[in-house]
Amino acid sequence: MISLFAKNTTNFNNNGMTLIECIRDSIKITETLDGIFDLELEYPIQDTKGISQYLLQGNIIRCPVYDSRPDQLFRIRKTSLDSSGSKISVYAQAIARCDLMNDFVFGGGSSPLVPAGKTRKEAISLILGAVQDNVGKFHVGDLDTNTNTDINLGLDDNGNEIKYIDVAYTSPLSGILDNSDNAKSIYRAYGGEIIFNNFTIDMVDERGKIDNAFIIKSGKNLQEFQQDIDDTSDDFATVLIMKSSDGIYLPNNEVITSPNVNILGKRYKVITCEDVSAVDDSTAALNVVYNQLRERGQKKFEEEGIDSLTISNTVKFVQLKKTEQYKNYPILEKCELGNNATIIYEKLNNLTVTARVTRIVYNPLALNGQGKILEVTIGNRKKANIVSTINKTTNAVNTVNTKTNANTAKIKKVKKDADEFKVEINKRADSIELSVTNLKNDTEASIEILDDKIESKVSKGDFGSYIEQNVDSIVEAIEDVTGTHSMTLNGNGVTIRNGGLTIKNDNSENILWFVDGIVYANTISTDELYIYNTEKGSGFYNMLANMDEVYLNEIHCSYFSIEGKSLKSYIIDILEDKGLL
Repeated sequence: MISLFAKNTTNFNNNGMTLIECIRDSIKITETLDGIFDLELEYPIQDTKGISQYLLQGNIIRCPVYDSRPDQLFRIRKTSLDSSGSKISVYAQAIARCDLMNDFVFGGGSSPLVPAGKTRKEAISLILGAVQDNVGKFHVGDLDTNTNTDINLGLDDNGNEIKYIDVAYTSPLSGILDNSDNAKSIYRAYGGEIIFNNFTIDMVDERGKIDNAFIIKSGKNLQEFQQDIDDTSDDFATVLIMKSSDGIYLPNNEVITSPNVNILGKRYKVITCEDVSAVDDSTAALNVVYNQLRERGQKKFEEEGIDSLTISNTVKFVQLKKTEQYKNYPILEKCELGNNATIIYEKLNNLTVTARVTRIVYNPLALNGQGKILEVTIGNRKKANIVSTINKTTNAVNTVNTKTNANTAKIKKVKKDADEFKVEINKRADSIELSVTNLKNDTEASIEILDDKIESKVSKGDFGSYIEQNVDSIVEAIEDVTGTHSMTLNGNGVTIRNGGLTIKNDNSENILWFVDGIVYANTISTDELYIYNTEKGSGFYNMLANMDEVYLNEIHCSYFSIEGKSLKSYIIDILEDKGLL
């Protein structure tokens, strides 16, 4: 029975509006291993009960499916009339897939949404608890028994392993299933295959029943099914040329070869291992790189299946039921998503490939309402389970570093450290830092570029200099045995703290200098210092008028000529003018 409910319905323990006039051959439920779970049907516009008017976007269809799950709920996403206007086509998605696709997870806070040390089941539960519009609506089931808590999503900007999941500012569905290269999703962290069951969501290592495996012998006992075998993919290769991140290849043109190379032929591919590099040019360091390249090359075949053909076998029962060969495959009509299949390719020297049921198309109204699988697609077995790959991979590798002798350190970022010099470039979300350190001489020079300023410094031991450039100011500082001195240049001019200002002539002789708040002038020659604008109210007048103390050397000051007077006479006039004398 197929029923229709209003979009805000929460109680489905009734028959709703029964779609008894549904066009039986039109209804299809399609489910795939990568999370597609859709329903399509056609319904007459001029139906006797007027139900077609309620086939609207957002409303919910309940329908039986091909396996042991109860009737499943699908939310209508799209409707359209055919050209004659006699029937309406409906496309709907599993309610959990639809609603989680349209919901949102915001960011914020100082910690990621899924911290390190969580299982896959716990991680999904945390995401479902952070949604905006469907709080408490969906929950995690009990099918997942994987207890792995050790994830690795690559390296952050500081070279540390990413063992947490931060799915902020995305849809919860993307947070769970996103398989793009840079995604920080549940799938990328733990692997697995999702099972939608109305308001319950499970993610397991693999769907399907192993004991329902079957064998298809290509080109012999099944002639009427569509088969595609493809070796044109860029991801397919049988001979690997391994390369480290700093350009080191295996010696003597050594390659890593697939065990199936004689059957599949040679397809060359260069594989760059971003996590492998030499810490120096020593023989020991190069041998470590060679061993790591060989190990990763073997894993490309053993765990990732880079030498696997792209296969797709679509078995259409509507066609096969009339053939003599079909009688040998009744199990196909009862199979479930994920079931194993063994395919033997006679034209490829009986190459045997383990494949899986990756897609099922089902009609719940066929055979007088008993339901019937219409199509089964058998495709490539999952090349590698991410969880098992992480568990099998040893992250700790031997490195050679004569300075630290850290032979058990983890490879975290590309770095070539000499015995004395260490050069680092750190990229963060809001800054870039470059530093050069001389370990022998205890010196360091660095520059950090942030989004609103640039900082640079040079140090040796406890002393050094510092420059900070902002939009509206420049700050310079130096720390030596006499203390810390700084100068700030901004809209108010120049401010000097705990330091002096010296003006020299072309002969490097001091003309005017300031030390501890005292002004000194060298007036050996009347050409050395000439004072402009000395009228009352001028800057020079006000500077002298506001000084607490002025010390004058009569001999030197006599060389000043200000309005025919010496500097001393000029200051006396100021004091008299202010009534201080």
